[in-house]
Amino acid sequence: AYRAPIGSKIAVQGRGFTKFDKVHFGSDAVETTYLSETSLQFVVPALPSGIDYSLILEGGAGKLPIGDFRIDESEMRTTPRSVEVTSGDVVTLLFQIPFDAPAGGMPVKIETDVAPSVIMPDVRIPQGAKSISAPVKGGVPGSGSLFVNVPGIKELVVPVTVTAVGPEAGIVTVLSQDLQALPTEPGLLNVNAT
Repeated sequence: AYRAPIGSKIAVQGRGFTKFDKVHFGSDAVETTYLSETSLQFVVPALPSGIDYSLILEGGAGKLPIGDFRIDESEMRTTPRSVEVTSGDVVTLLFQIPFDAPAGGMPVKIETDVAPSVIMPDVRIPQGAKSISAPVKGGVPGSGSLFVNVPGIKELVVPVTVTAVGPEAGIVTVLSQDLQALPTEPGLLNVNAT
């Protein structure tokens, strides 16, 4: 069986090829480029990995089986590798894949075990791109994980922590404003640390 990860460009050698010939993974036609009468090239599609697909060449002579093809699992990365955000604030998460996204782009399915804590838009890596940035907004305080899935790519788990806006921050602000209004004579202000 032939094998490669999603996005790989694979050569098909033979004779009598035309610009109308297409390579199929099972019943799905994939991006195929005519190079010459003796060479075609196709791009491994974004399909689930670890499965053997029937590779078929379709052309003027009908459908010709080429053999089996297995899509190898790829890995994706995020930057940062974990998310720490305060409720109401937004951080940017960069999703990166090791190949150009195919025609139509690559959907990035994101699930979480702390849904009220994480607010995110739908994410799709655009056609021809290798990455996309997406905002992550902190919701209700909590911690858990984002589970990131892209067809043919190993699931990525991103730890996420959403913290509350600290009450201390508000108190310090109020105290500093109040201190400016007080007289500066010694002994008039008694501060107790807690």
